[in-house]
Order: sequence, then structure tokens, then C-alpha cells
Amino acid sequence: MHIVLFGGAFDPPHLGHISVVKNFLDLKLVDRLVFLPVFNHAFDKDMMGPQHRLKMLEEVKKTHFKDLPVYISEYEIHKEGMSITYETLEELTKENPRHTYSFLIGSDNLESFHKWHHFEEMLEKYKFFVYPRAGYSFDNLREGMIALKYMPEMKVSSSVIRENLENKKSVDDLLSSEIIDYIKENELY
Repeated sequence: MHIVLFGGAFDPPHLGHISVVKNFLDLKLVDRLVFLPVFNHAFDKDMMGPQHRLKMLEEVKKTHFKDLPVYISEYEIHKEGMSITYETLEELTKENPRHTYSFLIGSDNLESFHKWHHFEEMLEKYKFFVYPRAGYSFDNLREGMIALKYMPEMKVSSSVIRENLENKKSVDDLLSSEIIDYIKENELY
């Protein structure tokens, strides 16, 4: 089975994430897509606690992907500590040698990809699908990466959403209703 991991903070998961997953799955390049929320971000990103981010992802999965091969892995959440993509890919491959793993990233990651731990070894062993993000080019594409240039750009940003929420601005066009409800019910952000 070919499994693509879609890693990130998902703080919060938004309509852009939903669109990326649906568009990517339409390509039929993999058998399964797995959301892989981090416990702690490798670049010291400040995030909401993992339990809220997991619950929001579960709401997204239940509402938008119930009939699709979409799953959520708590691997990095339970591992705790800093999330290092190479280590996760290596461990999952060792635990499940019958599966092939790849990774889905946004083009916003290309500029700093050289800072990822063991990035060269990782690209030798695993495919990286690169989805277009508005305002970010494919200039730093590396061998082993597959540019999905023809896909609709993701224009939504979690940091803009958090800023809007903090400033009491509308996020109705950025978040799905179940996430807006969850944020309100739990008084997040």
C-alpha cells in the first residue's frame, strides 16, 4: 500500500487543508492519505495543545472524508518531543515494511527544506509531493520531489486565521462550520 503523510500543526485545520486533501486524492497517486499532526514543531512554532488539534482533525475527517481513504496518525503526538520527518518516515517504514511512504508538503516549505534533518537522505528514500501555496514558487524544488504545479493554489493560512480569531474578525470563509463551532465551544484562540 502506498501511503502519503500530510504533516503539520493543523492549528487549526482549515478549508485549505480540506481542499488540498480532496484535490490530491483525486489524482489517485496513493492508496491512503494520513494526517500527521506534530507534537512540537521542529522550528519552534507556538501551537495549541495536541489534544485540541487532534479533535479538530477528527471533526474534519468525520465531516469531509468519511468515505475517502483518509486517516489520522497520532504517531508524533504520542512520541512527544520534537517532530523530525526523517525519523518518523524511518520508524513507520520499519514498523510497516510492506507499505511505501511518501510525504505531502506545500511549496512554502521549499525555501527552508535544506534545514530539515537528513533532508538529502530523506529525498533519496522517499517521494515528496509538493502542493502549490499562494505566494510561494517551485524555484527550490529538489530531485525526489514531485511538483503538483497544475493544482489549484492553497491560499488559506493558519496564522492568518489565528490572527483573525484573536482580533474578533470573521473566519467563516476560512474554516468549516464544525471547526468554528469547536473553537467557540472550547474558547480557543
